[in-house]
Amino acid sequence: MGEAAGQGIAAIWALAALGALLDAGLSHARPKTLDITAPRDVFVGETARIAFDLPLRESGPVAGQAAALTGWLDGLAAPKAFVFAPSRDRARAEIQLLGQRR
Repeated sequence: MGEAAGQGIAAIWALAALGALLDAGLSHARPKTLDITAPRDVFVGETARIAFDLPLRESGPVAGQAAALTGWLDGLAAPKAFVFAPSRDRARAEIQLLGQRR
């Protein structure tokens, strides 16, 4: 039974190593930057447009599948999730932000 348990543990470690290698390989293909264009200040009652640009590589994700989840600070109202519009070399999303009282 000791030999079988050792082989089982070795198989688990081999699967973990394979998973780590796959993760590292797939992570390398993802874009590493997100360019954001936004106003410096948004006051109560003001609306502002924020643009998110996601440069894509040939090995990057399909632009139509790129999406984002956000967590805004208190006093800012904007979509919690949005999808990037596809383009030839980048994906872009523009959202409207509203300044509110806390």
